Amino acid sequence: MKAAFAGGGSAGHLCPALAVAQRFLRLEEDNEVLFFGAQKALDRRMLEGTNHKLIAGTGLPYGRSLRTLTSLLKLAQGGLQARAALKVFRPQVVLGTGGYISAAALTAADTLGLPLVIHASDACPDRTNLRLAAKATCITVAFEAALEHFPVDKVIVTGQPVREEILQADRETARAELGYGAQDVVLLVTGGSQGARTLNQATVGALPQLLGAGLKVFHQTGSLDYQQVKAETDAANWGPGYVCREFIHDMGSVLAAADLFLMRAGASSLAEAAAWGLPMIVVPGDFAHGHQKVNAEEVERRGAAIVVANSDLTPGRLAEVALELLQRPDRRAAMAAAARAWGTREAGDKIARVLTEVGSGTR
Repeated sequence: MKAAFAGGGSAGHLCPALAVAQRFLRLEEDNEVLFFGAQKALDRRMLEGTNHKLIAGTGLPYGRSLRTLTSLLKLAQGGLQARAALKVFRPQVVLGTGGYISAAALTAADTLGLPLVIHASDACPDRTNLRLAAKATCITVAFEAALEHFPVDKVIVTGQPVREEILQADRETARAELGYGAQDVVLLVTGGSQGARTLNQATVGALPQLLGAGLKVFHQTGSLDYQQVKAETDAANWGPGYVCREFIHDMGSVLAAADLFLMRAGASSLAEAAAWGLPMIVVPGDFAHGHQKVNAEEVERRGAAIVVANSDLTPGRLAEVALELLQRPDRRAAMAAAARAWGTREAGDKIARVLTEVGSGTR
């Protein structure tokens, strides 16, 4: 069977598409996939080595502006490019994971009469998924809270798919390779590939308290702040208790080695942390339609996270929350259990089976 996956434009849309495709390819030896991505460096890097087509597109602005017309023209161009690629590839089913590339590719697929499956990663679904829901044969969601936004007879709660390479690390091996001892408590900090300035500044400012209390800090700054953070922390000479990286190339191993996670509230990041049973300090980003805030509240409600508003994340507040968790192994254990109970390592398999059923006409 052939399946096309549309989710380019951001890692948040690409990661679940890649995770499901990995499982789909395992289902049958002759299964084939085609990815649609945006004409961006991130998409080229993440889709390298796969069968993919990079198409035109840009996000629609919120509210009306002169950019709206330009965005619609780009989406139309991307739709034509996707339609041409679909006619050559001839998939039996198309999965969209939201965002503007999904909007272009799934609209094109619909004009060809191809069955559509939508995956909504966020508790508050994005505009693309909401607008395409009526055309979809089936809709899978990561959060139960998303159920209210879609036709009840189409929706399946699967959880958020996580890429296989994130799940395959060994904790003892990872901690040994990173130089951590059995009794060390490790705080992982990351705000994504570009980074999150609020998280970076709070972490650097809190280092005297965090390291002084014995906490180990593994800090991925992202590309925007790396040079500044690296220079500042090198000058302070914090020693082996603090590690500063621009990117994490083996995220699975670092997640396996960590004990706490300071993070944004993207659906894939939350799912990766939950799959490893990590207690989370979640600082939702103030952008788009506020979906990160809703994601964070859902995970906090289950007892897996402490949510701190972006505007409230000072070095002092970070130190207060992190050191309380350092001193409360019982609370860390309870949060870890809640994270595992909410998360799943099986979502990708579930969605891959849905694709097979929709593609074969049995669903």
